[in-house]
Parts: sequence; C-alpha cells; structure tokens
Amino acid sequence: MVLLARSWRGVEQVAYIPQWLAGYPPLYVWINMGVQQVVEKLAAHPWVNYADYYYALRLLSAVSGIATTLLIIWLGWLIAGPIAGWFAGLAWGLAPIVVVHNNFALADPFVFLMCAASLAMALHAWTSDPRAGRLAA
Repeated sequence: MVLLARSWRGVEQVAYIPQWLAGYPPLYVWINMGVQQVVEKLAAHPWVNYADYYYALRLLSAVSGIATTLLIIWLGWLIAGPIAGWFAGLAWGLAPIVVVHNNFALADPFVFLMCAASLAMALHAWTSDPRAGRLAA
C-alpha cells in the first residue's frame, strides 16, 4: 500500500502493483499519501526510509483503535447506560484479535473506526430525534 501511495503521488514509478490492490478503497491509499507527506516534511534528514512511514502508520492505527474503543463505550452508554458502556469498551479493547492486530499499519483499524463511528452517529441521531420514537413505535 505504501508503494501504491508513492505511485499515486508521482514520487516513485512502481513497476508492479498487485492485482488485489486494484479494487481497494481509495481512502486508505489517501491516508497513506497524507502520512507520507507529513513524515517527509518532519524528517530531520533529506531522505526517508519506508520504515518511517510504517512507524507513523502504526501510531495512527493505534490512535484510531483508541478512538474506536471510545466510540464503542459511547454506544454501550447510549443503549443501556454507563455500566454497559464500560463493559462494551472492555470487551472490545481486550479482545485478543484487537490487542494483537490493532497497531499494524493496515486498513483494518480504520475500517473498525468508521463502522463504529457510523453506528454511533446513527444511534445518536435516532435517539436524539423526537420523531424517531414515533416511527419506531
């Protein structure tokens, strides 16, 4: 994905891009492009190693994982109160697959974040709209 982002930016011409990347959602490529530009601006030396991009992407993935956990706490809070919110956050934040994979420089933490954010916003809109109660009843 880093090579694809560099190719899209016009920084590097990549001879081979795997076919499975052709149908990949562009948001993660754009995130990679933004991270690359920020890392290049903040670099203390004139050259940038690919590992520098990965460190920044891993940090961004960890931050999005924390935001996802906070959104899940808020979802549980909206549905059943504060105790349910904290249990939902603990169940998500301590799940083995999340603990192991949530800091990788992958698109998965961002997918989790967007799913939790869309669900939280939809539930908030549904519970805050006085007309929604009449529609559900």
